[in-house]
Amino acid sequence: MAFPDAFVEGVRRTADIARYVSEHVQLKKMGTSYKGLCPFHQEKTPSFNVNPDRGAFHCFGCGVGGDVFKFAMLHDKVTFPEAVELVARRFGVPVPENRYEAGPDRKERDEMLALLDAAAEHFSRNFWSAPGIRAREYLLGRGFKKDTLERIRAGAAADSWGDLFEALKRRFPVAALMTAGLVREGKSNKPYDWFRNRAVFPILNDSGRIVGFGARSLDGSEPKYLNSPESPVYQKSKTLSGLSWAKEVIRKEGRIVLMEGYLDVARALEHGVNEVVATCGTALTAAHARLIRRFTEKVVVNFDQDTAGQNAARKSLDLLLEEGLEVHVVELPAGDDPDTFLKAQGGEAYRARLDGAPPAMECSFRGGPPRTTPGRRSARAPT
Repeated sequence: MAFPDAFVEGVRRTADIARYVSEHVQLKKMGTSYKGLCPFHQEKTPSFNVNPDRGAFHCFGCGVGGDVFKFAMLHDKVTFPEAVELVARRFGVPVPENRYEAGPDRKERDEMLALLDAAAEHFSRNFWSAPGIRAREYLLGRGFKKDTLERIRAGAAADSWGDLFEALKRRFPVAALMTAGLVREGKSNKPYDWFRNRAVFPILNDSGRIVGFGARSLDGSEPKYLNSPESPVYQKSKTLSGLSWAKEVIRKEGRIVLMEGYLDVARALEHGVNEVVATCGTALTAAHARLIRRFTEKVVVNFDQDTAGQNAARKSLDLLLEEGLEVHVVELPAGDDPDTFLKAQGGEAYRARLDGAPPAMECSFRGGPPRTTPGRRSARAPT
């Protein structure tokens, strides 16, 4: 459902297009305008112009142009109403509460997102204080730097059945906490925390909002990794961990690197390899492949080399190729995964592996190579 015209015009008047664009494009002031490299096509000489007085942008290289909403639509691959909302929230303009989008009720979504933000803050406080000592020791012991852990908003779930519930129950309904997958109902209908004695990693959607959590066991209990269930704001089949950090670099580099785990992504970020994403504890889906295609045509796959990782890679390649993407596969030394290779060899060596990654159809996997079917384009499909 569209926003009222008066609201749209109010957001347009409030928004500073130069400030908004400069958060995504490096701009340099030139008289009354700003110039930079166009984010919508490859160029070496700046031809992208932003004019604050007119509230407009224009690229003299590729011809694209428009207002702040048009920029948001093109940059974030969203619809016009979604662009209006993105810009409104960026500049603190209250979004009408009586507008609902298809699917979950808007008020329920907003409450859920606020709840997840509060949970992330609680987990983060735990991590850097006494309840998080085991999680800190585990991650710092694996060689992660403090600023990396702060960037990925690492947290800790206390070794307690009610730590998070007690912290949030006065601010949010029990039903909402349960829908978000943060608490479960135990005996005598008493709620208990779903995440306990675990290192916790927020899962962000491509707009940067927390929609769920992944958590690693710290005491050897199974499963090793426990993830949030699906909710009104979280669909595993449509979410790639790290995409909100990576999308700017993906456009610049012209590729996306697909990994398996949260900590693989964290290690890559630590070594300056920023175009990386991971599936969220689930197999790659056709929806993931379509999401990837919103940002790039080239995918470099780097899954673990154990049997499970190889099987997951082969199945993922089928979906990516079916979507018509150009797919390559990283080859690492035997026994290495992205985390161990990056830690031992560094970002420059890993980038060399990315640059030299062969097309998927030239790779072999345990269980056989990726399938091909009539009409499916391969990594070397003619244009």
